[in-house]
Amino acid sequence: MTGAPLEPGYAFGDSDAAAERLGMLAKLFAPPSRSLLRSLGGRRIGLAIDLGCGPGHTTRLLAEELQPAQIIGLDRSEPFLARVRASGLDARWCCHDVTQVPFPVGPADLIYARLVLAHLPQPDQALRDWMGQLRSKGLLVLEEDEDIVTDTARLIRYEAMSSDLVRARGGDLYIGRRLPDRNWGDADVILSRSFHHRLGVPAVARLFAMNFRVWRRDPHIQRRHSEEELSQLAEELHVLAQSDLADQVDFVIRQVTVQAR
Repeated sequence: MTGAPLEPGYAFGDSDAAAERLGMLAKLFAPPSRSLLRSLGGRRIGLAIDLGCGPGHTTRLLAEELQPAQIIGLDRSEPFLARVRASGLDARWCCHDVTQVPFPVGPADLIYARLVLAHLPQPDQALRDWMGQLRSKGLLVLEEDEDIVTDTARLIRYEAMSSDLVRARGGDLYIGRRLPDRNWGDADVILSRSFHHRLGVPAVARLFAMNFRVWRRDPHIQRRHSEEELSQLAEELHVLAQSDLADQVDFVIRQVTVQAR
Protein backbone atom coordinates (compact mmCIF):
# COMPACT_ATOMS: atom_id res chain seq x y z
CA MET A 1 0.00 0.00 0.00
CA THR A 2 1.65 3.20 -1.14
CA GLY A 3 -1.03 5.82 -0.45
CA ALA A 4 -1.16 9.39 -1.69
CA PRO A 5 2.08 11.39 -2.02
CA LEU A 6 2.97 13.43 1.05
CA GLU A 7 3.02 17.20 1.00
CA PRO A 8 6.65 18.34 0.90
CA GLY A 9 8.09 20.20 3.84
CA TYR A 10 8.11 20.20 7.62
CA ALA A 11 7.01 16.87 9.05
CA PHE A 12 6.80 17.68 12.76
CA GLY A 13 3.70 19.90 12.87
CA ASP A 14 2.70 23.00 14.83
CA SER A 15 0.37 21.54 17.48
CA ASP A 16 0.67 22.19 21.22
CA ALA A 17 2.73 19.01 21.48
CA ALA A 18 4.99 20.23 18.67
CA ALA A 19 5.50 23.53 20.48
CA GLU A 20 6.35 21.64 23.68
CA ARG A 21 8.98 19.52 21.88
CA LEU A 22 10.54 22.66 20.40
CA GLY A 23 10.79 24.11 23.90
CA MET A 24 12.74 21.09 25.08
CA LEU A 25 14.90 21.10 21.95
CA ALA A 26 15.69 24.77 22.57
CA LYS A 27 16.94 24.03 26.09
CA LEU A 28 19.06 21.07 25.04
CA PHE A 29 20.63 22.71 21.98
CA ALA A 30 21.15 26.28 23.17
CA PRO A 31 24.88 25.74 23.99
CA PRO A 32 26.07 24.97 20.42
CA SER A 33 23.92 27.78 19.01
CA ARG A 34 25.24 30.29 21.52
CA SER A 35 28.80 29.21 20.69
CA LEU A 36 28.16 29.78 16.99
CA LEU A 37 26.61 33.20 17.48
CA ARG A 38 29.41 34.27 19.81
CA SER A 39 31.91 33.30 17.12
CA LEU A 40 30.68 36.33 15.16
CA GLY A 41 32.79 38.45 17.50
CA GLY A 42 30.33 41.13 18.56
CA ARG A 43 29.52 42.37 15.06
CA ARG A 44 27.04 45.21 14.88
CA ILE A 45 23.86 43.86 13.32
CA GLY A 46 21.14 46.12 11.97
CA LEU A 47 18.44 43.74 10.73
CA ALA A 48 18.52 40.07 11.70
CA ILE A 49 16.02 37.56 10.25
CA ASP A 50 15.26 34.25 11.96
CA LEU A 51 14.02 31.75 9.38
CA GLY A 52 11.53 29.16 10.58
CA CYS A 53 11.34 30.93 13.94
CA GLY A 54 8.52 28.71 15.25
CA PRO A 55 7.48 29.77 18.77
CA GLY A 56 10.49 32.08 19.03
CA HIS A 57 13.23 30.17 20.88
CA THR A 58 15.91 30.82 18.25
CA THR A 59 14.75 34.42 17.89
CA ARG A 60 15.31 34.95 21.59
CA LEU A 61 18.82 33.51 21.23
CA LEU A 62 19.58 35.95 18.44
CA ALA A 63 18.29 38.85 20.51
CA GLU A 64 20.33 37.85 23.56
CA GLU A 65 23.59 37.05 21.81
CA LEU A 66 23.70 39.59 18.97
CA GLN A 67 21.45 42.43 20.18
CA PRO A 68 20.51 43.48 16.64
CA ALA A 69 18.84 46.83 16.10
CA GLN A 70 15.85 45.01 14.57
CA ILE A 71 14.90 41.35 14.55
CA ILE A 72 12.28 39.62 12.41
CA GLY A 73 10.94 36.10 12.82
CA LEU A 74 9.55 34.38 9.72
CA ASP A 75 7.41 31.24 9.90
CA ARG A 76 4.44 29.93 7.95
CA SER A 77 2.71 28.62 11.09
CA GLU A 78 0.11 30.99 12.52
CA PRO A 79 -0.28 28.86 15.69
CA PHE A 80 3.44 29.20 16.43
CA LEU A 81 3.39 32.92 15.67
CA ALA A 82 0.37 33.43 17.92
CA ARG A 83 2.32 31.85 20.75
CA VAL A 84 5.39 34.00 20.26
CA ARG A 85 3.39 37.21 19.87
CA ALA A 86 1.89 36.52 23.29
CA SER A 87 5.34 36.00 24.81
CA GLY A 88 6.25 39.68 24.77
CA LEU A 89 9.56 39.12 22.97
CA ASP A 90 10.59 42.40 21.33
CA ALA A 91 10.62 41.41 17.68
CA ARG A 92 8.48 41.59 14.58
CA TRP A 93 6.72 38.45 13.35
CA CYS A 94 5.69 37.65 9.79
CA CYS A 95 3.73 34.66 8.52
CA HIS A 96 5.79 33.75 5.48
CA ASP A 97 7.12 30.63 3.74
CA VAL A 98 10.92 30.79 4.01
CA THR A 99 11.28 29.28 0.52
CA GLN A 100 9.51 32.28 -1.03
CA VAL A 101 11.56 35.34 -1.92
CA PRO A 102 11.69 38.23 -1.66
CA PHE A 103 11.10 38.21 2.08
CA PRO A 104 8.59 40.77 3.38
CA VAL A 105 11.51 42.59 5.05
CA GLY A 106 15.11 43.21 4.15
CA PRO A 107 17.75 43.22 2.88
CA ALA A 108 19.22 41.76 6.06
CA ASP A 109 22.56 42.07 7.81
CA LEU A 110 22.17 38.53 9.13
CA ILE A 111 19.93 35.57 8.30
CA TYR A 112 19.85 32.64 10.70
CA ALA A 113 18.37 29.17 10.17
CA ARG A 114 18.69 26.30 12.66
CA LEU A 115 17.50 22.86 11.52
CA VAL A 116 15.38 24.41 8.76
CA LEU A 117 17.24 23.41 5.60
CA ALA A 118 16.84 19.69 6.37
CA HIS A 119 13.09 19.95 5.78
CA LEU A 120 13.22 21.71 2.40
CA PRO A 121 12.88 19.69 -0.82
CA GLN A 122 15.09 22.12 -2.79
CA PRO A 123 17.81 23.17 -0.33
CA ASP A 124 20.29 24.46 -2.90
CA GLN A 125 17.70 26.79 -4.36
CA ALA A 126 16.76 27.94 -0.88
CA LEU A 127 20.38 28.77 -0.07
CA ARG A 128 20.77 30.77 -3.27
CA ASP A 129 17.56 32.63 -2.50
CA TRP A 130 18.56 33.35 1.08
CA MET A 131 21.94 34.72 0.03
CA GLY A 132 20.08 37.05 -2.30
CA GLN A 133 18.22 38.56 0.68
CA LEU A 134 21.43 39.80 2.34
CA ARG A 135 23.07 43.18 2.19
CA SER A 136 26.65 43.42 0.96
CA LYS A 137 28.81 41.80 3.66
CA GLY A 138 25.70 40.30 5.23
CA LEU A 139 25.91 36.91 6.93
CA LEU A 140 24.01 33.67 6.44
CA VAL A 141 24.34 31.52 9.58
CA LEU A 142 23.29 27.86 9.45
CA GLU A 143 23.10 24.88 11.80
CA GLU A 144 22.20 21.41 10.52
CA ASP A 145 22.75 17.85 11.71
CA GLU A 146 25.60 15.85 10.21
CA ASP A 147 25.11 12.77 12.34
CA ILE A 148 23.62 11.41 15.55
CA VAL A 149 25.99 8.85 17.04
CA THR A 150 24.71 6.36 19.61
CA ASP A 151 25.04 2.69 20.47
CA THR A 152 21.55 2.56 21.98
CA ALA A 153 19.42 0.36 19.73
CA ARG A 154 16.12 2.01 20.66
CA LEU A 155 17.43 5.45 19.73
CA ILE A 156 18.86 4.08 16.48
CA ARG A 157 15.43 2.65 15.55
CA TYR A 158 13.76 5.96 16.30
CA GLU A 159 16.31 7.91 14.28
CA ALA A 160 15.94 5.64 11.25
CA MET A 161 12.19 6.16 11.35
CA SER A 162 12.50 9.93 11.75
CA SER A 163 15.01 10.19 8.90
CA ASP A 164 12.73 8.13 6.67
CA LEU A 165 9.80 10.44 7.37
CA VAL A 166 11.80 13.57 6.54
CA ARG A 167 13.10 11.93 3.36
CA ALA A 168 9.54 10.99 2.32
CA ARG A 169 8.67 14.68 2.41
CA GLY A 170 11.64 15.60 0.24
CA GLY A 171 14.09 16.57 2.97
CA ASP A 172 17.36 15.24 4.35
CA LEU A 173 17.71 14.99 8.12
CA TYR A 174 21.52 14.95 7.78
CA ILE A 175 21.90 17.70 5.22
CA GLY A 176 24.76 19.10 7.30
CA ARG A 177 26.95 16.47 5.63
CA ARG A 178 26.49 18.21 2.29
CA LEU A 179 27.32 21.75 3.39
CA PRO A 180 31.16 21.53 3.60
CA ASP A 181 31.47 20.65 -0.10
CA ARG A 182 28.99 23.22 -1.35
CA ASN A 183 30.16 25.84 -3.86
CA TRP A 184 29.00 29.17 -2.43
CA GLY A 185 29.81 31.11 -5.59
CA ASP A 186 30.17 34.84 -5.00
CA ALA A 187 30.41 34.54 -1.22
CA ASP A 188 33.04 33.80 1.41
CA VAL A 189 32.86 31.01 4.00
CA ILE A 190 33.77 32.63 7.32
CA LEU A 191 33.26 29.50 9.41
CA SER A 192 32.53 25.84 8.73
CA ARG A 193 32.90 23.39 11.59
CA SER A 194 31.51 20.20 13.10
CA PHE A 195 30.30 20.89 16.63
CA HIS A 196 30.06 17.78 18.82
CA HIS A 197 27.24 18.24 21.33
CA ARG A 198 26.96 15.32 23.76
CA LEU A 199 23.78 14.70 25.71
CA GLY A 200 22.80 11.96 28.13
CA VAL A 201 20.71 9.09 26.78
CA PRO A 202 17.73 9.71 29.14
CA ALA A 203 17.45 13.37 28.05
CA VAL A 204 17.65 12.39 24.38
CA ALA A 205 15.03 9.67 24.92
CA ARG A 206 12.69 12.26 26.46
CA LEU A 207 13.15 14.53 23.45
CA PHE A 208 12.67 11.68 20.99
CA ALA A 209 9.57 10.50 22.85
CA MET A 210 8.07 13.97 22.52
CA ASN A 211 8.96 14.05 18.83
CA PHE A 212 7.44 10.62 18.35
CA ARG A 213 4.14 11.65 19.91
CA VAL A 214 3.96 14.46 17.35
CA TRP A 215 4.46 12.40 14.20
CA ARG A 216 3.65 8.74 14.92
CA ARG A 217 0.21 9.23 13.29
CA ASP A 218 1.71 10.63 10.10
CA PRO A 219 0.30 8.75 7.06
CA HIS A 220 3.77 7.70 5.89
CA ILE A 221 4.65 6.24 9.28
CA GLN A 222 1.28 4.51 9.56
CA ARG A 223 1.75 2.88 6.17
CA ARG A 224 5.25 1.60 6.88
CA HIS A 225 4.94 0.44 10.50
CA SER A 226 2.38 -1.58 12.41
CA GLU A 227 0.58 -0.15 15.43
CA GLU A 228 2.24 -2.81 17.55
CA GLU A 229 5.68 -1.69 16.41
CA LEU A 230 4.90 1.97 17.05
CA SER A 231 3.48 1.28 20.50
CA GLN A 232 6.52 -0.79 21.39
CA LEU A 233 8.90 2.01 20.37
CA ALA A 234 6.86 4.56 22.35
CA GLU A 235 7.10 2.37 25.46
CA GLU A 236 10.82 1.74 24.96
CA LEU A 237 11.53 5.46 24.67
CA HIS A 238 9.47 6.11 27.82
CA VAL A 239 11.40 3.50 29.78
CA LEU A 240 14.73 4.81 28.50
CA ALA A 241 13.79 8.37 29.43
CA GLN A 242 13.16 7.26 33.03
CA SER A 243 16.43 5.36 33.26
CA ASP A 244 19.68 6.40 34.90
CA LEU A 245 21.94 5.37 32.03
CA ALA A 246 25.18 7.32 31.92
CA ASP A 247 25.72 6.74 28.18
CA GLN A 248 25.79 9.77 25.90
CA VAL A 249 24.59 10.59 22.40
CA ASP A 250 26.87 12.64 20.16
CA PHE A 251 24.97 15.14 18.01
CA VAL A 252 27.35 16.25 15.27
CA ILE A 253 26.15 19.66 14.11
CA ARG A 254 27.52 21.40 11.03
CA GLN A 255 27.77 25.12 11.72
CA VAL A 256 28.38 27.44 8.78
CA THR A 257 28.68 31.20 8.42
CA VAL A 258 28.83 32.62 4.89
CA GLN A 259 29.39 36.27 4.02
CA ALA A 260 27.95 37.92 0.92
CA ARG A 261 30.37 40.04 -1.09
